[in-house]
Amino acid sequence: MLAIIDTNYNIEVGRRLFNARKRKGLTMKEVAILVGLHESSIQRYESGNIKNLSVEKLKDFAKVLDIESEVLIGWDKEIEPITEIDKDAHSFTCKLVLELLKEGIIKDPDNIPEEIIETIISTLKMDLKKNVRI
Repeated sequence: MLAIIDTNYNIEVGRRLFNARKRKGLTMKEVAILVGLHESSIQRYESGNIKNLSVEKLKDFAKVLDIESEVLIGWDKEIEPITEIDKDAHSFTCKLVLELLKEGIIKDPDNIPEEIIETIISTLKMDLKKNVRI
């Protein structure tokens, strides 16, 4: 088993894990279940307080967090931290999908037809250009 032992590096990977988890909207407990660890281990990984970073476990994290392993390991682009705007947009999107489900416009939130997504995006763009208050 290949492991990485470097305190500064572990802290950087932990920061990337934290940002990726937040972007995905998952709790530490959810990630722990999905990668087969205890929640306290996730906290240790995210804080960089882990002695050996297993490359195989990092691959598991990458799969669960829907990012490339190279990004998580730091070989590729950086994971931007989630902002308040991201949180607001995520909250708005969740509310919108729930309303569309309730109205019967969409049937399955995991399989929204592309034409509905395109219509929503174009309508939002037009409303934003017109500065429409919702």
